[in-house]
Amino acid sequence: MKTALLTGPVLLLVYQTAPIHVAPDSSGRYRLSFGYGEGQYEMQHFNCAGELTGVDAMPFRTTGVQMDAWPSDRVRLSGFGGSITEGGRARGYGGLVLALEQQSWGVGGGGVRMGGRTTHGGSGVTYPSGYLRFGNIDRLHFRTDMLAPSPVYPSAGVMRLGLGYNQGRLDGVGAFLGLSVAGTDPEPDGEVGTGPFGELRVPVAGGFGLLLQGAWRPSRQFPDWGLGVAGSYEFGR
Repeated sequence: MKTALLTGPVLLLVYQTAPIHVAPDSSGRYRLSFGYGEGQYEMQHFNCAGELTGVDAMPFRTTGVQMDAWPSDRVRLSGFGGSITEGGRARGYGGLVLALEQQSWGVGGGGVRMGGRTTHGGSGVTYPSGYLRFGNIDRLHFRTDMLAPSPVYPSAGVMRLGLGYNQGRLDGVGAFLGLSVAGTDPEPDGEVGTGPFGELRVPVAGGFGLLLQGAWRPSRQFPDWGLGVAGSYEFGR
């Protein structure tokens, strides 16, 4: 009789104290984004002796597309491409980055091709792209990247470092804030400027989301700045 009376309270105690695994909602394994951005950078002119002869403000517009795919929970593949229009001329760009995304750290690399006008002449130049993260990808963490995939490149600059939040596949708001480093045009060379940048990703409904991105950097005479907005759709849970 005593055993029977104790069975109920014991079972209730076990139920309340036993760990229960609850999997958070995740977004899709694929994210397709389309974006538009505008900004300005300082174009610097030098003579044959390497002396600065003048500076101009060069406004630019950019349109692009980005595709993020997660073949597994810990591997991310991101490709992007688009067009930058500056001084009445358009040139294309495109790149691919493969990243290993562990829960507490992440690392990745790839390449970006800049076509059209380049400071090196010729038809285009290929640059390396890199990514490094320390900390929980779903929580607050430190992140740095160079020529990161973006549907509104180069609105946030060429190299970024700062604090990120929710940069994985979990549903909810994601952010990345810190310092943006860039040359005096959208290519990673020339004099370097540093200034604040921000990136905010907001879910809307039904797999659709919104990306807002901006940066500002001082220069010799004309500040560098960029603003971009993109819409995204996530699918393939």
